[in-house]
Parts: sequence; C-alpha cells; structure tokens
Amino acid sequence: MTNGIEFDDSNPNTPFIRTFLVARIYSTLTEFECGDFESSRFIQWFCEASRFWPEKKSQAEFDAYARERLSDKVGWSRRQQNAFNVIDRYFDKGDTLTLDDIIAAVHFCAKPEPMPHKIVHNADAVIVDLPRQSRQKKDRLLKVDAAFWPTLELLYPWTRIEDSVIKFVPVGSVVREFDVVKLAFWFKYRNADRDEREMALAFHNADPLDWTDQNLYSRWREGRFAERYASRVDPLPRDSGFVATMDVRKNGVNPMMPTSRALTYTEPLTNVWVKKPPKSARVIDVEAKELEKVVGGDF
Repeated sequence: MTNGIEFDDSNPNTPFIRTFLVARIYSTLTEFECGDFESSRFIQWFCEASRFWPEKKSQAEFDAYARERLSDKVGWSRRQQNAFNVIDRYFDKGDTLTLDDIIAAVHFCAKPEPMPHKIVHNADAVIVDLPRQSRQKKDRLLKVDAAFWPTLELLYPWTRIEDSVIKFVPVGSVVREFDVVKLAFWFKYRNADRDEREMALAFHNADPLDWTDQNLYSRWREGRFAERYASRVDPLPRDSGFVATMDVRKNGVNPMMPTSRALTYTEPLTNVWVKKPPKSARVIDVEAKELEKVVGGDF
C-alpha cells in the first residue's frame, strides 16, 4: 500500500504502476497543464484504471502507455467540461453561441443511437412516423426538410411528448431538456437571436410537428406582424405583456407594468408601438391619457 492505495501483487504491471505513480505522474500532469484539483482526480482515475491495462515488458513501455491514456483522459475530461459549459450557457442566455456549438455539445454529452421509427424520404422532406406512447391518443408524423434531417438523426434519441419533441441531455448531475423544434427554427434562421428563437417561432398551419420550410417560420420576419416588429425601437417583443419602450415612462406609462393587448400610439414618440395599460394600471402622469390614441385592436 502506498499513501492509502492498495496494489495487487499478482498483477505483473504493479512495479511499473508504483514507479510511475511515485516518480512520474505529477510531472506528466503538470506537463498537461493540470492544476492540483484536476490532478487529484486524474491520479485517482490512474490508480483504478491501470490495474486493468495490458501487461507491459518494461518501465519505459508502461510509461509511454500511461502517458497516452492520461492524455486521452485529460483531453476527454476537458472536452466534456467544455460541452457542459456550452449547454449551461445556452440555458443561461448565451447569445454568443452558434447552432453548431450546441449540436456539437449535445452530441458529445448524449451519443446518438439508431432511430427505430419508420422513415420516409421524399425529394425535399423526410417524414418520421412517431408511434403513440402511453396516454397519447394517436400516432403522429414528424416532417422536416431534407437539409435538417442529418441533424435530427444525430440528435436521436429524443422523445415525443404530446406535440413536442424533447431531447434529454445529461449534464453532470442534472438533465437538460431541449425542445428540438427550436433547433430546427435556428437551423432555418441562423442569425436568429435568443429572443427570436424563444418568442417568434410559429407555424403557418395547425400542425406543430410539421417543421418544413413552408410551415415553420418566424413571425418577426413573415406574416402580418412582421412589419410592425420591424418598425419597433425597443427590442422587447410587443406580445411579451410589457410596454415596448423605456421612453414611454416620460408620457405616464410605467414600462414594467403589465399591459392589455390593445395597441396604443403615443404622439411624442414617432413610429413607436406600445400597449395600452389596463384600467387597473396606475398612470404616473394623468395628462398622458389625453395623448393616447387607440389605433388597433387585439391581435
């Protein structure tokens, strides 16, 4: 036993393990730029893993093999931590991330498996037959563009939950849930920021499992609200339930006060759409009421 570590004397590599542990492992990990905390984990891993390594004929042969395995372990651990960080940033509003960053991180943390569902390939689309699960009333068809299909296949296994497709990704001691349609949306609109991905995703028809280019769209870019969205001054979406400009405070409306769905235009603010506060809202400047002109109804 060395420093509380037990060695199996019947293992022919035991003398080499002892020598490497005492004389070489710290310098090796220092060379790999491991700090004290990292080093302690890798030393523990070495003591466990080295017992099962193939027999070596000399110390030099064992040292070379041990360096290779440690290098692999250190590199894999750092890639894993990087993947964890990318996924955490995605859920913590990491706007500097790209879709490729997310796909690579998810792929690293949750290895793909063969898809068991029935699949039909058309010229421009792929249709996946999603069988009913417990408490689901019927089978459903998931439709995606042929360009997105390799990504969807790479993300499997995912789970159909009602009219959603969820990818569960283990990240350390927690499990993150990705709504895969948001990744399909991001695939279509590569320059979409987080707010657009969260709030502007919409479908032309009533099928939320039709992710084809003809159905999945951004209501901030297409449809009857796109022009109004493009003319806004403040990036806070109109339909978020809050007044859409900080300058409205000057005219008597608290911008953090929940508002009704009736649109209001305030005279001093040129080309700025805001929402009329509910009757129960407290108006800071009573005179501002006279400036408001209702020009639209509910969405």
